[in-house]
Amino acid sequence: MPQQKRKGSEDLDEVGQKQAKVRFRATTDSVPFVRDLEEQSILDPREEEWMQNADVRTLSINCHHQNIAAAYYDNSTQTLSMLEDTQDSPSFDLLQTLIEQLSPSFILVNANAHEKLLDKLMEYCDEHDETTVQICASKDFYVNASLNRLSGVHILRTTPALDPIGSPGSGVRGPIEAGSASPVSTTIADPASNFNLHPQDDLHRREILNRLGCFTSLEAFLALGAAGSLLIQLERAKAALNDHGPIVFRNVQALATQLHMQINSDALSSLSIFSSASIVRKGSNKQDEDLSLFGVLDTCRSGLGSQILRRWMMRPLLSLPHIKARHQAVEVLIKAENRQVLKSIRDGMKAIKNVHYVFSKMNSGDLSDWTCWRNLAELLDGSLLIVETIGNLRGWESVEICKKIQATCNRKRLRDLFTYITDRVDIDASQTEGRLIACQGHDEKLDEINSTLECESTAKNEAADIAKTEIPQQYNADVKVVMFPQLGYLVEVMMEQADIPQVPLQYQFSSETSSFFKSDSMRELDANYGDIYNEVNDRTIELLETVLEEVSKNASFVVEVVELLSELDCLLAFAAAAIDFQLIRPGMHHNNAIHIKGGRHILYERVTENYVSNDTALFGRGDSRDDHPTETEDEHVGNIMMITGANGSGKSAYAKQVALIVYMAQIGCFVPATSADLGVIDKIYTRLQTRESALRSGSAFMIDLSQVSMALRGATARSLLIIDEFGKGTNPQDGAGLLAGLTQTLLKRGKDCPKTVSRLFHLKAFWLTSWTL
Repeated sequence: MPQQKRKGSEDLDEVGQKQAKVRFRATTDSVPFVRDLEEQSILDPREEEWMQNADVRTLSINCHHQNIAAAYYDNSTQTLSMLEDTQDSPSFDLLQTLIEQLSPSFILVNANAHEKLLDKLMEYCDEHDETTVQICASKDFYVNASLNRLSGVHILRTTPALDPIGSPGSGVRGPIEAGSASPVSTTIADPASNFNLHPQDDLHRREILNRLGCFTSLEAFLALGAAGSLLIQLERAKAALNDHGPIVFRNVQALATQLHMQINSDALSSLSIFSSASIVRKGSNKQDEDLSLFGVLDTCRSGLGSQILRRWMMRPLLSLPHIKARHQAVEVLIKAENRQVLKSIRDGMKAIKNVHYVFSKMNSGDLSDWTCWRNLAELLDGSLLIVETIGNLRGWESVEICKKIQATCNRKRLRDLFTYITDRVDIDASQTEGRLIACQGHDEKLDEINSTLECESTAKNEAADIAKTEIPQQYNADVKVVMFPQLGYLVEVMMEQADIPQVPLQYQFSSETSSFFKSDSMRELDANYGDIYNEVNDRTIELLETVLEEVSKNASFVVEVVELLSELDCLLAFAAAAIDFQLIRPGMHHNNAIHIKGGRHILYERVTENYVSNDTALFGRGDSRDDHPTETEDEHVGNIMMITGANGSGKSAYAKQVALIVYMAQIGCFVPATSADLGVIDKIYTRLQTRESALRSGSAFMIDLSQVSMALRGATARSLLIIDEFGKGTNPQDGAGLLAGLTQTLLKRGKDCPKTVSRLFHLKAFWLTSWTL
């Protein structure tokens, strides 16, 4: 593949040192060519031909550290799909799954993206000739500029269409199909609804952004940046075709993966899955999370375990076998006969450090940091102890993660690597001295230097005694010899600066309490030992470079071991929660039903003395009752539940409780209930909390409408909608009409109606009497 180094553009300098190139293929038989980023506005004739192809799929990727977002445009359907900001693994597994699922023709990526991400994209591009990768300037991903571009886009008005049973959009074929389902919509080309307004007009711009907020979150900054970069490429393509009209999208929707439940930031915040502080401020402390589900569940003993748990909670599972595998692990871990072993493994997890940071620090060339070697040694020793302890668990053979650990974690290899490091790095001495100290017996020259260094200590004491005889008696009570790398050996005398002339030595400088002098004995020390410390450091680093080579050979093995143990740490946290909060294992099925007995809200019961448990029964009509039926199924159970009651009776808590139980089950955790039989949910939408921000310039009522609009567009038969007092932001009559219209719209979907829990703000719901829910 041709390559070309970057020229100009300062924000691409780092990438330019690596592989800042653009690869483009017009067709499978065309000759690839390279184009400098400075000349992106000039399209090759073959690119023009490619842009006219109806089957072009463009994926724009934005990345900040391990947080990723994406925007995907399908030219054949004129649909923009957006993956909101989410955290990926260090190896970017989610992104790889997304790319394989979409098979894009063209991939745009931020030049400031992580190097591992760029490597992964290049590898994919090498294996798939039909895919092009283009590294774009980071300014293309700026949020404000992206919002300005999006405010000029035309989004055609769409209405939900009834999806035929069994089609991909119905979500009734099982959890995998439900995960990849996209809302089906019928386009109505209504020019009056296209908001053909001037973005420069601030009022009109706010109206356009309010409408855009009905399609995607305006607080997903990485996703907005990805969409902005994609729009730049579309604008250039249209300009090359002499098409100067506005960009038109027939639909804007959320981008769902085939493996994970879709749950947006509004739902995560409204259900208190993450505290608002943890979402806004990265790296929030434990106190910020105390009143969130993550704060309750995160008892991981390793930092990497907490990071993986956060990723698990950002992306609940859709795969039934994977969900059941996590449940099985928790069930084995909480057995009474395994409690002591469970405690031992959790204690051992404290030694599992962030291996990615340790290796990154070592590979950066900073080998003199003794704490990195200590962390690596503790990590290897702790891993070995945990692997050996896992074998004492009763029933570990039925736990997938334990089987993976036993198969992957070669004990001899761990032990040999640990021994190799500790034989060459004196961890205890390094900790005592506060500097890196190598063990003796592995480098003859270093051993000789260390022997000389031992003599240096004696020579310093003798030189101090000589210095005492050279200065006035009243000052020689506290005389020391100190070493400064730039100045050499000096005599330190505790005295006032006014008394310096009384000392017959060569004055150097003073501190607040001492003065420093050079003498003949100090010059003799300089001649004999002046470079001894530099020689020790240089020779130690040379030795450690050979150690690092050996560590590098085993790096991928160590990373794999640590990531598996960190996943086990997450399951141990789930097990601890199951014990502490009396959680039970839910029954998971392919059917489209929710049956809960004695359900509780795991957060509310922590702050309420007597929390009353409740039952729930919802059945998605789009599912076959013959597919793994549950004993509690009832022909009269509906898929929409309306809740009424007095203020403070717990209506909101009940609605949130249903969503949280479903959510907890699909992250692999046990649930707060007496029993639960659940089908896999592909998406959770909420209208619970009005989150106002500077970007959401509309009223609270407008934000509520946007949340409901997004739910209507994205919900499938397998989705769960939690609606709390929709319409309360206007007068009672209009509010009741809005809720009635929403409910009627859902019911008209028939078997594609999502499971819905709705709380009424109005007891006088006379408009519901003629409907069967």
